[in-house]
Amino acid sequence: MREPTPNNSQGEPAKMEHIPFRRIIQNRHLWTLIILFLLTEFFFYTWTGWVPALLMLKGATAESAGLLTSIAMWVAIPGCLLMPHISNKVGLRKPFIWGPALILALAAWIIRDLPLSMVWLPLVLCGVSDLTRYITLLAVLV
Repeated sequence: MREPTPNNSQGEPAKMEHIPFRRIIQNRHLWTLIILFLLTEFFFYTWTGWVPALLMLKGATAESAGLLTSIAMWVAIPGCLLMPHISNKVGLRKPFIWGPALILALAAWIIRDLPLSMVWLPLVLCGVSDLTRYITLLAVLV
């Protein structure tokens, strides 16, 4: 943790502006972020619940379907640490929200036609893309 700057006053509490609740719920940008966050969560939970069944329909065993599905989460862990750093370096947030959304749509569309030996690629893309959106939306809300 960094040391506070010398001009930082230690004894004074932070002043909070009183914002009426009506003004908060009328904020279009906040509603856009809330809806995007809801869609990100919806995609994640339906994706992780649906992919094992799809893989078993393609001929995978239950164990290999679970292992293949877990690929998305394993690649998301380093992505979760790396993408906010890249976003801060670039100084932009929108590409890290809308770009992964397009990748998620494309990966969900192509996985149904891919042979079982190639499904790992859309799973990797979905893992990185979904967590990139998730982390970026959380950062924007904060």
